[in-house]
Amino acid sequence: MMKVRTVRLLKTIYAPEQVEDPGYPQVAIAGRSNVGKSSLLNNLLGRQKLARVSQTPGCTRSINYYLVNDSFLVADLPGYGFAKVPGSTRKVWKLLMDEYFRRVRNLRGVFVLADSKRGLEKEERILLEFLEGKGVPAVVVFTKVDRLTQKEKARLSTGFLGEVVELTGREPILSSARTGEGKNKILRTMREMLESEIRG
Repeated sequence: MMKVRTVRLLKTIYAPEQVEDPGYPQVAIAGRSNVGKSSLLNNLLGRQKLARVSQTPGCTRSINYYLVNDSFLVADLPGYGFAKVPGSTRKVWKLLMDEYFRRVRNLRGVFVLADSKRGLEKEERILLEFLEGKGVPAVVVFTKVDRLTQKEKARLSTGFLGEVVELTGREPILSSARTGEGKNKILRTMREMLESEIRG
């Protein structure tokens, strides 16, 4: 398993024209605004206040590049879907995402977060299809599994997991920022992505 020794915020990008390829190999984390992305990122990188956690979905309105071990980047992409924000802000988010995927040439993979209670929704399916078209490996991470009832756990195992395998050809990762479940598997998968060939 990969060990996270050092982490620092390298750059924050708010506008499409600011997007650039910093030159490091990188992986990205994407997810709906209410999926617990910041909590998972903090747990994953071992820093409690690295990414801002808020009760109001949609606080990640920028692309944040975190430099890990002085050797690779984790890109925290803007949340999408649930956030109650003005249409103009949503437009900027979309432009940011479009520009990111257009300009970054050493992206090794994307972790697509989805709520374990809800499964894949329209936005996740669109993103997964987009990534497949770009030839970018994608791994679905189901979040907040510690909050599931027995009925919800059954639905996850009998329906949601199979759909992910069908769409991506990969087993999803079950995770909980609170208990740490899935952390080691995500880090192991991240290392495998970073050791892969650079696309393009």
